[in-house]
Amino acid sequence: MKVVKNRLLFAWLEVTGFCNESCDHCYADSSPKGTHGTMTVDNWKHTIDQLADMSARDVQFIGGEPTLYPNLPELIRHAHGAGLSIEVFSNMTHVRDELWETFTECGVKLATSYYSDAAQEHDKVTNLRGSHKRTRSNVQKALSLDIPVRGGVVAVQKEQRVQEALRDLQTLGVGQVGGDRARAFGRASKGAVPTIVDLCGH
Repeated sequence: MKVVKNRLLFAWLEVTGFCNESCDHCYADSSPKGTHGTMTVDNWKHTIDQLADMSARDVQFIGGEPTLYPNLPELIRHAHGAGLSIEVFSNMTHVRDELWETFTECGVKLATSYYSDAAQEHDKVTNLRGSHKRTRSNVQKALSLDIPVRGGVVAVQKEQRVQEALRDLQTLGVGQVGGDRARAFGRASKGAVPTIVDLCGH
């Protein structure tokens, strides 16, 4: 009988629990009170090397807000050197110049969450005034630099402008736009016990 081995193809690297937003539905309970954790840069590099040795193909840097992790450019370059395809899942409100350079040089893809075409409604979800303006502006900048952007509209509130948000991203030129709902983890649980249907993926 032939044994089929499951190959690890993809891994999330949660490099920080620190975030400049405090979204009501955050699965990780990230916020400005979060930390970068106990993993050192060398720990993360060793993890990346292990993934490459296991023939993984893709890694996604997440958080918290990964662009606020000071050593993200170094880790991206290490992953790129290890032959891994890279995506950064960011709220796109705080992208410093060094990161833009790293993204373009290492062929990084970006993904972001978007909540409404209306700034006030988007900012109400993120609990950060001006977040809609900065996210939208940086999506436009990424596309102008030929950096692929994937967008996801998460339904969090009743009567949220979900369809309008989807169309707004498409109008900006975001090629891949999906949707999801808030899941009962982290702050989104509000005391509820998560069930199997709240899990992402398969």
